[in-house]
Amino acid sequence: MPSLSRFPLSHFLAVVKHGGIGKAATVLGVAQPAVTKSIQRLEERCGASLFERLPRGMRLTAVGEALVRHAQLIEMEYRNAEVEIAALIGGQRGTINVGAGPTWLRRYLPRAIARLHATQPNVVVRVHTGTHDLLIPALREGHLDLVLSALRPQDFLVDDEITHESLVQDALVLIAREEHPLARRNGFEPAELLDFPWIVPLSDIQNRDILKATFRRLGLPKPKPAVEAASVTITLSLLREADYLCFQAAHYLFSPEAAGLVKLDMSTFSWQRDAGVSYRNTGTMISATRLLLDELRLAVDHHISLSI
Repeated sequence: MPSLSRFPLSHFLAVVKHGGIGKAATVLGVAQPAVTKSIQRLEERCGASLFERLPRGMRLTAVGEALVRHAQLIEMEYRNAEVEIAALIGGQRGTINVGAGPTWLRRYLPRAIARLHATQPNVVVRVHTGTHDLLIPALREGHLDLVLSALRPQDFLVDDEITHESLVQDALVLIAREEHPLARRNGFEPAELLDFPWIVPLSDIQNRDILKATFRRLGLPKPKPAVEAASVTITLSLLREADYLCFQAAHYLFSPEAAGLVKLDMSTFSWQRDAGVSYRNTGTMISATRLLLDELRLAVDHHISLSI
């Protein structure tokens, strides 16, 4: 079906993205006066300027900043409407943008996507990787439809825009290789943990905050990282190579890359956190996204039932 008309807002967002009317017109494949007219129409409607004209490019005014987010959500609703109408005419289709952390990429999301495609083969699922702190802003702006990640306590406060649904408990534990000096002892003092090099997650802020708070509670300085890694694979590989320590999700010990790694038994460094799915309250969730959300809940239940 032809795209629904949304030229003024799409032109506005293109100018924001590319920093100027000329570049936006080139990317959109339209004449520059058409983009200029769209911006003028929006400014007349808002009763204020949306951009400051600079010697090089354009900068949003306060009014323009306020309009950007709403324009992004309106664009998203147009796309959702097109998908829903296409589904009614020719069968379920569309694109779902999912942001997921490492746990979800390995354990739950593959099963959920496969089960979705068993009944809805025309749906395209785009998977974006990252942590909660990076993915939630993209969800708010309409770039993602679902975010699967560890959740923070503050996520469960009232939020008019985002729902955070806890689906599972994620355990964080100390991990080292079997040959590690601390792994071969019946007990050790927390201060001894500072004698070894640490691998810390590069972008999992919650993990780092929990680790820092635990050491502070024990009256100890936080460990200085020897390696900061965004990849779970490199973290587990490094742990096998030398006497590194890390504070990570316990379920990684069951992955093939974790052969030869063990949990260090110290109750002080065992932490439970919620993990689940986040989605917008504003706008309309297309039926394909609702189906994937249902499959994610079932995938978590299936995994839990196998663990009992």
